[in-house]
Amino acid sequence: MRSMRCAPPFKRYYVGLVAFKIEGAFGSRAVVGKHDAVVFGLLGREKGRACLFGQVLGDKVAVLSHNSEYYIYAYFAIASLGAIVIPLNYQLRPREIAYILQDAKTVCMLTEKTIQFDEKQADEEFAVHCPQYLIGECGKNKVNIQAPILINAVDENDTCTIIYTSGTTGKPKGAMLTHKNLTRNAAMVEDRLHVNKTDNVLCV
Repeated sequence: MRSMRCAPPFKRYYVGLVAFKIEGAFGSRAVVGKHDAVVFGLLGREKGRACLFGQVLGDKVAVLSHNSEYYIYAYFAIASLGAIVIPLNYQLRPREIAYILQDAKTVCMLTEKTIQFDEKQADEEFAVHCPQYLIGECGKNKVNIQAPILINAVDENDTCTIIYTSGTTGKPKGAMLTHKNLTRNAAMVEDRLHVNKTDNVLCV
């Protein structure tokens, strides 16, 4: 049985996740979607950052979407700003979404289509006033906006994403994952699947 080698230094993966400058791959294609292809160097800057109006370190941004290139753009863009990703299951009902938005205290939500919340329901009041942006519109006509460079402000132990449970036995609970958690996961995937910068991965 092959033993798993020690994960490489955090910085190598962290810079790749947050700055989108994977060694030797800055100009290589990172994502090929239905609508376009984007290289690593532009993954966050031109496709996701521009739609995050004023979001800063520690802000929580919800993402409600099926699998798509836009989801990837948004996820990396939020992380690059030092904000926190709150991924939402697209099968959730508005009331369930509203609970998570309020519990996480999100500052905005990126979504495939506008979600209608009931302002007459007390538990949806927060969601009614939470700004919604169409995820497919991120970056359009705004590609020249320069997002702040926060690579030195984000620590490996800062929260990168909060993943909520299904809530089948009670209210959904958020599990916090740090930048280090995610980059260590990436290191293990590389080790176990033997993937490298020449490989392509299909996401359906």
